[in-house]
Amino acid sequence: MKKDQRSMFVDLVRTAAALLIFIYHFNMELTVKGAQASWITTDAGKNIGLGQLGTALFILLSGYTSCLSYRRISTGKRPWLTYYKKRLLSILPMFYIAYLLAFTVLRLPDRSFDRTLVYTVFGMDGYLAMHGLKTCYLVGEWFTGCILLLYLLFPAIHALSEKRPLILLTAALAIKAAALIVIHKTGLTDNDLLFYLPDFIFGVLIFRARSRIPQAAGWICLALFLIFTAVSFPVSYRLLIMPCGVTLFLALLCFSGFLEKRAGGRSGFIRIKKVLAAAAKYTYAIFLTHHVVISMVLRPVSGPIGRRAFAGTFLTALAFTVLTAVSVYGADEYLKKLTGRGKNTENT
Repeated sequence: MKKDQRSMFVDLVRTAAALLIFIYHFNMELTVKGAQASWITTDAGKNIGLGQLGTALFILLSGYTSCLSYRRISTGKRPWLTYYKKRLLSILPMFYIAYLLAFTVLRLPDRSFDRTLVYTVFGMDGYLAMHGLKTCYLVGEWFTGCILLLYLLFPAIHALSEKRPLILLTAALAIKAAALIVIHKTGLTDNDLLFYLPDFIFGVLIFRARSRIPQAAGWICLALFLIFTAVSFPVSYRLLIMPCGVTLFLALLCFSGFLEKRAGGRSGFIRIKKVLAAAAKYTYAIFLTHHVVISMVLRPVSGPIGRRAFAGTFLTALAFTVLTAVSVYGADEYLKKLTGRGKNTENT
């Protein structure tokens, strides 16, 4: 697979995941405020939510791109240690910048700190808050902490994928089944490490098999994805999160390859790739900041909202989210230059 093709696929999935999650949280916030209309939806079809689909894509991509990162450093000494360093430096500094910005806007007047701030220092506040713990959570997503835990497990997952891929696949399915059973019986949240660990593993396995995936598999996966979203199944939505995510992920992988072969040298296609690359560059900063921006933009909204007002408010929230994300990203880039961190990190 060519480098350009690979980067286009990664940028495409990053951008799609960010957009799905942004739309989900924007519409969810409107729903909480009592705005009901046919175009205000949080669903990705008839079985799962937009946010769940976006999260599944993001987790799958994290496993996929971890393999890309690990392959570049695997010839050095202690590659697992280098991998941990790169991932932490690519995630936590920008997280701190976004947190300080949000704290300045939302909490500076009361200066509300307590000892649970230690969870924030390690990027775990959103994940632990989702599990009922008191934290100083302000920015980001619960899966920021979840993905840090998955990165911690990655070197072992990668080693197993090389030596025993079938055992790893079986383990992933068994873990997903166990997580579904536990969640069903206990009512615990599905925003959990064990629930999404199989998706991360599937991202790793897809990376290893990417060169052997036929073009026809993409169209089959696209058809399956459309069935999963268009047909109502009498099962828990949790059973369909991974199938929807994996089939769309594979369809996008094959779709990007198809476009590369058919239109790789055309100027219009090259411009599309550049736009995707530019958008994808800011997706992590968008994940970090969109909750706060959406909340502030929608603060005056209450009750029913018309189509024109909805469109205007959505575009306003999106524009301010992008501007904030660009600012956070720019601040992180500036700190990289000051500290020399840019030589040791990469875009996640």
